[in-house]
Amino acid sequence: MNTKFYSATDAIWSPSDPWWLSGVALTGVIDYMRKTGTADYLDQVKTIIREQRKAWPDGGGDFRADSTDDTGWWALAMVRMYDLTGDRAFLDISVEDEAYMYKYWTTSPCGGGMYVDIKAKTYKNAIANQLYMKLAASLHNRFTNDTMYLSRAKTAWSWLQGSGMINSENLFNDGLAMDSDGTCFNNHLPVWTYNQGVILGALVGASTPSPLHPSTLTPHRALPPTSPQPNSSPTRSSPPPPPCSQPPPPKTAPPPSPSSPNPAASPTSPAAATTTSKSSKASSPTAWPSWPPSCLPMEMTARRPRIKPF
Repeated sequence: MNTKFYSATDAIWSPSDPWWLSGVALTGVIDYMRKTGTADYLDQVKTIIREQRKAWPDGGGDFRADSTDDTGWWALAMVRMYDLTGDRAFLDISVEDEAYMYKYWTTSPCGGGMYVDIKAKTYKNAIANQLYMKLAASLHNRFTNDTMYLSRAKTAWSWLQGSGMINSENLFNDGLAMDSDGTCFNNHLPVWTYNQGVILGALVGASTPSPLHPSTLTPHRALPPTSPQPNSSPTRSSPPPPPCSQPPPPKTAPPPSPSSPNPAASPTSPAAATTTSKSSKASSPTAWPSWPPSCLPMEMTARRPRIKPF
């Protein structure tokens, strides 16, 4: 990947391709170092972050781009970088990015959801809202006693379930279209694979019952922190997680998050929303499964019940 696509001049992969792709690639490189316990690409990753956080100055930098999905990809990379190094500065960037994305959540049109196109504000799609849900869930798992991020993640999921974007095969189409009367419905644009994958990671993150922080993540053995290593989650210490050998405890579905007619008036919870849809009906949120956080070194590698192959 570095040999064929990386530009040292631009500190990015494939400069002519969409910017968000390098955010995804960056996450892959960070996850490689976490999994292998090496620091082979740490200097390169720091260079990429240093240079690319300068992009989109109109948004204030730190990956606050002109589309919420672009911001979401890079913000998730910053969460992973915090997991790798223990450096709170990376987590602080992701906190900035969540707040930036949340500004574009509105209760109308479509009964909720986040715009993907920040300037035009004409399109609410799957990937922007899925990435936001995953980011909020990720932050919830890295702050002890958090309720705000978890509430926002669950509100996003409730809205996605009832938005109409889920088709008859239980797959997400690209986004929503809107009639002249304001009714939103599935636009039947392509079923992209990333719209099916990101939501899985978001759901696993939202189901994690207690904070995930560097001391519970593996591997973390060969990488010295770029700043003094925190002893626990960013706010306060938490008890050590149960070992992965223990079966996951049963967990019942939590009560629904309180809703508010105006997300700005309720900082701990975006407005819980449903939307009138031509193509699908809203379904009630499912119960939240539970696994020990130590079994979740990354959100997409949670211990789940083994599924028999077809």
